[in-house]
Amino acid sequence: MGILNKAQVDVLFQKESVLIGTTDVVPKFRVSAIFGEDAASFAQKMQNGGNGYGVGDYTLFYITHIGFLAAASFYNVRQLRDEEKMAEDI
Repeated sequence: MGILNKAQVDVLFQKESVLIGTTDVVPKFRVSAIFGEDAASFAQKMQNGGNGYGVGDYTLFYITHIGFLAAASFYNVRQLRDEEKMAEDI
């Protein structure tokens, strides 16, 4: 997957999101699969970036829309860092 702009990330969020409580969110394991575990963890640590929803013996950890944008940004910066490094090596 290449570098994404906000419109592309919003479409991806709409595709991957599910309703939890009263808000659309993306399960953290899906965010990890899309952007990587580092990006998902980064998003979850942000204020309002993610949380968990428990039902009995299971808690689903999720990423909010704000967190999803942060995870995508983290992913983009990593991609651009690698691109810049490759350009410097030429």
